[in-house]
Amino acid sequence: GLWAVSAPSVSADAGKEFGLSRVGAEHSGRAVVWRSLTVAEILPGGLLFLRSPKANPAEAARIQELCDLVARQLVTETAHKPMPHPFDLVLAQYPGERPWYRARVLDTAPGEHDLIFLRFIDSGGELWVDASHLRTLPPHDANVHILEQLPAQTFAFRFDDIAVPDTDEPCWEQSGTLLRELTWDRPLNVVVTKQDPGPAPSIAPELGLVLGDLLVASRPTTQEPRSFHSIDEAGTSVAGLLVQRGLAWCLHPQDEGTRRPAAHRFAAEEQQARHQRSGIWQYSDALRFAALDEEFGL
Repeated sequence: GLWAVSAPSVSADAGKEFGLSRVGAEHSGRAVVWRSLTVAEILPGGLLFLRSPKANPAEAARIQELCDLVARQLVTETAHKPMPHPFDLVLAQYPGERPWYRARVLDTAPGEHDLIFLRFIDSGGELWVDASHLRTLPPHDANVHILEQLPAQTFAFRFDDIAVPDTDEPCWEQSGTLLRELTWDRPLNVVVTKQDPGPAPSIAPELGLVLGDLLVASRPTTQEPRSFHSIDEAGTSVAGLLVQRGLAWCLHPQDEGTRRPAAHRFAAEEQQARHQRSGIWQYSDALRFAALDEEFGL
């Protein structure tokens, strides 16, 4: 699965070569860099789906062909079929679209209109869909068995040491717009500091989560702070740019010795954004909650 992907590894001491601070590298003691990946979907709150290092066009085409074939075989499914269970692999459609995609069930909401919360593991994204846009997969079917074995074409990603505003927080739209401008249709280097295997790694490894940073694979420019560049020019930190614009805030790890908040790699950029009252820092609530976070080491 995704978690077995080989990639060049670096120790915490060598982290600077890949744009890692000492704090970031020490989350797991080791870090890997996956190079030249692209974004498939961006959701509010800083949840991104990137194309897997193992993805390839031929395999993606085969998966799509099998999905369409199995869906045609299931066209006679009744509307009274049982609700799927969490972690089940199913076929689903995006509302208003014809193709069928593989998806994992995250949650269900039975009612007058049965709703199912899905993660689309090949196209990327998470969405509540009506049960009419879903097909459960029959057991003992050769094509279904193949679909169950082929690896996911995308994986979920979040930044490890910053927080991005969600839909109920100030500036979430501006943050999403900048994130899309920085990452969409551009090759990215993904610095992986943690890998969360998810709630059911043995049966649904696609529900895992990669944490780290994204580096825009481009050479430095005079408009970008020098501190955001790694020694080998692996790229510019997207996390750092979000913090600098006041469209994300730092998550301060605790110092193991004092149990107080440790220095953050983007502390200076966050302080500048606060001083200029950029983005979220123009709102008094954001300033107050950030002060509480620092006081209690949250």
